[in-house]
Amino acid sequence: MRNKEKKENLLETLTKKYGVQKETLFGGTHVEISSNAEVIVEGCLGVLEYSDDVISLNTPKLTVRITGADLSIISFQNGQAVVSGVIAGVDFGN
Repeated sequence: MRNKEKKENLLETLTKKYGVQKETLFGGTHVEISSNAEVIVEGCLGVLEYSDDVISLNTPKLTVRITGADLSIISFQNGQAVVSGVIAGVDFGN
C-alpha cells in the first residue's frame, strides 16, 4: 500500500470514529446549514457574541457570524456548535 493510500485510509478511519469532517481534523472549519432553522459549525473554539439576533463563533482561521431571530446555541461540545432559530444569514470574517 502506498503512502498516500495509507494516509487516506487513516483519515477515513478517524472521520468515521470521531464523527468529524476531514477539514476539522486539521484545524479547519466545517459549516452546515439546514434550511433556515439550524447551523452546525465544526472546529469551533468559542463564542464571541451571543444575543437573540446575532451569534458569532471563533474558529481557528475565521469568525462565523450567524444572524437571524430567536437564535440560541442548543449544543456546544467537542468543538461543534449547533445554532437554532430563524437563520437570516451566515457571514465569514477574519
